[in-house]
Amino acid sequence: MSPSSRLAIAAGAAMLALTLQPAFANHTPTHTKAQIKKLNKKIKQRYTKAQVEALLAGKADVGDSYLKAQIEALLAGKAGVGDSYTTNESDARYRRYERTIVVPTGGTHAQNGAALQNAVAGISGTETDNGYVLLLEPGRYDLGSTPLVLPDYVSLLGSGRRNTVIDCECGSATETSSATLVTGLEAEVRSLEVQNVDTDDLFVHGISAGGDGDAEVRISDVHVHVSGGPATEEVIGIRDPSKPIRIHDVEVRAVGGANSYTGIQIGSLTGGTVEAEVTDVTAVAQTPANFTAGIRLLNADTSVDGGHFKASDALNNYAIYAEDSEVLIRGAHADATGGGAEYHAIFALNSPLRVIGSVLDAVGQQAYGVTHRGDEAGVVLATVDSSTIRTESSLSGNGVAAEQFLGVGTPFLVVSGSQIWVDPGDAVARAGPAGTVHLGGTLMIGGDNLTSGVGAIGCTAVRDEDGDFFADTCPTDVP
Repeated sequence: MSPSSRLAIAAGAAMLALTLQPAFANHTPTHTKAQIKKLNKKIKQRYTKAQVEALLAGKADVGDSYLKAQIEALLAGKAGVGDSYTTNESDARYRRYERTIVVPTGGTHAQNGAALQNAVAGISGTETDNGYVLLLEPGRYDLGSTPLVLPDYVSLLGSGRRNTVIDCECGSATETSSATLVTGLEAEVRSLEVQNVDTDDLFVHGISAGGDGDAEVRISDVHVHVSGGPATEEVIGIRDPSKPIRIHDVEVRAVGGANSYTGIQIGSLTGGTVEAEVTDVTAVAQTPANFTAGIRLLNADTSVDGGHFKASDALNNYAIYAEDSEVLIRGAHADATGGGAEYHAIFALNSPLRVIGSVLDAVGQQAYGVTHRGDEAGVVLATVDSSTIRTESSLSGNGVAAEQFLGVGTPFLVVSGSQIWVDPGDAVARAGPAGTVHLGGTLMIGGDNLTSGVGAIGCTAVRDEDGDFFADTCPTDVP
């Protein structure tokens, strides 16, 4: 150590001794070796008996400063986790922040869950510019059967979606109170896993966007696992009925044996329009029951970038389902495949739709790549660009279809620069009542079958499976 460093330490020690001397003037050190060892274990430092006495006498270096009460509490074994100190306490990096709460995992899973609930219960007075952050350590937080409901403007951050787990048996007989985690307004949920496995209740949800208002909710780096039982009516991984929402790098799995399973559901047919961004998401819904949807959009104007959306094993399966929504899909994989009756890679009802650079698979007894339906007056346009559509059916199916629904609407579907693969005998394209399908610059493989009821089918610069080119007509006459 240099002479200047020794002078600095000596000067600091002298100043601290003068400052603390009145407080410790009457202190008589009486600490045994066992107490010193206990202290060392508590604060994870190596202190000699002389150093501890110096601390209590107020003669220690500034970097090792402790209050007398803190040292004595540690030696007596009365200090809790929140009262532990290290020699770095004076460093700004280790100070306790005013609006950040760390919830440790030092107890049992149930104790950790209770600590998390208590931390949330202690939060009050949050506003737009006056929120809180809850930081969760690695470990499991078991909530029992009580959902975690965050106040508005409170964010929840874990230590990684494979490290921090919040689990609950939080199903309910009502849709609005059946989620493990309910966010407030302007919340961010990040880097954790949420589970809700409940085989007895009607509704089982993972994360629900709550709060009164339209402030945005953000969910990223999260894994959600939900499952119900034979009596369960509805299982949803992430449910957002009314908030603007951004979902990024999230994995959702809704699996089991209930009536209706949905990975992500955004919006509601009874509320206003919701705006959503969904990026790099995997959403899987799988159940041998009535209905599955990887993602379900209800009155939700949504952009979907990347990701994998899978629905399987039910009577009716929809990888991507949209109703009364404007939807942009780029670079995604819509995957409706498995054992079951009806499979749709994309199903759009009265929903302007644009699909770019995506892969759309449908395999089942009845398999449909893109089904575009209109049920309101006026033209509803859907386009599919630079994509691959593949269907494989054991009974019937088609690559793309446009048709009227319930006697209303004029759906118009344009497919360009794409490939459509179908089983021989299935329709490459189908135009139902009042529907129009136009194929441009598209390769059709598996058959030239085009089916038109009351609708119309047109082709420009297409090729059939033999590579034959048709400049302005379809490969075969439309029946």
